[in-house]
Amino acid sequence: MKRIKTLLFLSMSLFLSMSLFLTGFLASCATRDFEVSDLAKSDIDLVADAFITAEESLLKSLMIMVV
Repeated sequence: MKRIKTLLFLSMSLFLSMSLFLTGFLASCATRDFEVSDLAKSDIDLVADAFITAEESLLKSLMIMVV
């Protein structure tokens, strides 16, 4: 019986936290012009920034090896 109560409590907590997260997400989207392309663009920017950072790091290590 105690296990059922624990599982019920965990499932209700998960449901509540997901509801609050989605409510906050939708509210933030409603405060400005929201477009799905903005999400994709930000993901692409993150990947590009990571690539540029890795490239710079490799070039610096190459320059240290050459000198």
